[in-house]
Amino acid sequence: MSTTRQLKKILNDTRIENQQKMKIYDLSNPENNFLIVLKKRGLIDYIQVYLNNKHIGATHCSITKEGLEYIEKHKESRQKFIVQTLTSALASIITGVIVTLILVYVFHISK
Repeated sequence: MSTTRQLKKILNDTRIENQQKMKIYDLSNPENNFLIVLKKRGLIDYIQVYLNNKHIGATHCSITKEGLEYIEKHKESRQKFIVQTLTSALASIITGVIVTLILVYVFHISK
């Protein structure tokens, strides 16, 4: 899962309406290693807790200012990528139409 998706998932999990069912992540679980990585990068913060199974857990995950900036930056770059792709595709289509019209005109080819 991409960093942006992970951040958005955490953001969704910590919304006001979800506060009654705050998640506790077991950090010994390999699936939750992304939390440790995101915290080291300064994109999220969480409270460390000790679980009944004597492992370390994380709760009250929140996205830092840097995390929100990361989401916004990558959202903009994704939008730019989509616009560039559509522009390129449109240019290819227009070029194809122009070439076809020239061939029809020059060689009097009819379909």
